[in-house]
Amino acid sequence: MKRAQRQILFHGLIVVLVGLLCGVPYGRAITQGWGEEAVRGWRLAHFSLVFGGVWLLVVAAVSHLLVLSRRGIAILVGSVVTSGYAFTVALVVGAIGGVRGLEATGSALNFVAFAGNIVASIASLAWIVVSLVGAVRALREGDTD
Repeated sequence: MKRAQRQILFHGLIVVLVGLLCGVPYGRAITQGWGEEAVRGWRLAHFSLVFGGVWLLVVAAVSHLLVLSRRGIAILVGSVVTSGYAFTVALVVGAIGGVRGLEATGSALNFVAFAGNIVASIASLAWIVVSLVGAVRALREGDTD
């Protein structure tokens, strides 16, 4: 599980970094009058990616408490990392293109943001389910310490 934790930690830190870097255009959108939609898009990317990356750090920190098979660990790592990067793509593309990606309509950038949101949502559901299974198994095992 330690390798899995390190992988989630590493990718979580990358997501936090991207989120912090999104603060640069966010600040410029405010100070240079890019318009409310640009401010909204960059604010969402900045705060959501910092929060999402920190959430991956939390998952990395507590995942050793879960009781998972090797396959379960692989699914956890793959789905957590996929959700982090898919939300990163969706939010950055959304801010760059001034799109929200809530429907599969409109420009190509909107479709990319939409696809990122869909992939991220499915991956998030997968890692939540795997985590719940691991938590239930851990509770059933009881304290072994």
